Amino acid sequence: MKYTDNYQIDFSNREPDDEVDELFFKRWSPRSFKKEKCERNEMKIYFNCLLLMALLLSCAPKEEKPEIKIQVPDLSVYEYRQTKDVVQLVYDAVNEIELKGVDAFADFRIEGSKWYHDDTYVFVWNMAGIRLVYPPDPSKEKQNMSKLKDENGKPIGKEFIETAQKGEGWVFYMWNKPAFSELYQKTTFIKKAVDHYGVSYLVGCGLYDMPVEKVLEQNTPK
Repeated sequence: MKYTDNYQIDFSNREPDDEVDELFFKRWSPRSFKKEKCERNEMKIYFNCLLLMALLLSCAPKEEKPEIKIQVPDLSVYEYRQTKDVVQLVYDAVNEIELKGVDAFADFRIEGSKWYHDDTYVFVWNMAGIRLVYPPDPSKEKQNMSKLKDENGKPIGKEFIETAQKGEGWVFYMWNKPAFSELYQKTTFIKKAVDHYGVSYLVGCGLYDMPVEKVLEQNTPK
């Protein structure tokens, strides 16, 4: 064992009985120096990559959520409480869908809630006419209602969709009232909802034998 001019230890002539500790030999050999230097360089590269990734993530533009505008109906055009309640309920349901998307559907099916009580309920279709929410009988959901007609043959499924495509409106038709054999006039308010993914829905609520509003009188069947 001897020292070279560049201050590295030369072990090439080490005698078998040299009293140099084996661990010391391994730690300070030229090969060990190179390996340790290489490992240090790898660690520097690794940490530099982590810092670069953190910097890129901090500088990346954050995805902005679309602004949800809470819609408030103008109820002053209506005279009767029943009409105002139906319109308000549909607007509230539309706001729920625009805020929560399909997660709002489960609430609409809860009997005894504001969304479903007595003969009043909110229903939801997609714009192709597929029924998505039908509280009175959820087993009839996922049915295509686009060709639905009333007892007089009026294509109310088509009218529901066309009304939603325009934004909102009323549809009048004749329908069987539960537990009664005769037909009753039903008035349904329809409004379009668009969730945060841009998916459009048809939301509606109707009542039997609603009072005839002056603003709707020309569209009401005699």
